Amino acid sequence: MMATALVQIGLVAAWLALVGGVAEGLRRTAAIDTEITRKIVHIGAGHVILLAWWLHTPAWMGIAAAGAASALALLSYRLPILPGINGVGRNSLGTFFYAVSIGVLTALFWPLGLPQYAALGILVMTWGDGLAAVVGQRFGRHPYKIFGNQKSWEGSLAMA
Repeated sequence: MMATALVQIGLVAAWLALVGGVAEGLRRTAAIDTEITRKIVHIGAGHVILLAWWLHTPAWMGIAAAGAASALALLSYRLPILPGINGVGRNSLGTFFYAVSIGVLTALFWPLGLPQYAALGILVMTWGDGLAAVVGQRFGRHPYKIFGNQKSWEGSLAMA
């Protein structure tokens, strides 16, 4: 049991380290916009749910990881822990709510033996939100404001 959990944690950590390393490497060497590297992490990290599902990772592990990621996201707004994720020139709790959403979906569906629903919700959020900013910044010609944040109809359509 303990060995299995350590293998699961190790594989998930290796995947996240790979995604983060690729994004950070691109940010430092390829002069790629910070928003793009942020979305690489966003989309790449979201796919960890497929690995967790394949490994039959227990719910408590996913919930704990989401809680740790949420805490790290909040802390990173005060300290420069995640410059490739938070260095986009705007204050947003998106990274925090992304991690919280993963935890909530895992907590709701994993214990019921329905991990496919958690995975589906997480992947829709991963790709929809990940592409919305890219599409909105690149093709957004019809802006609107919501809660003081400027969005575009094109980006919102990509999310939908």
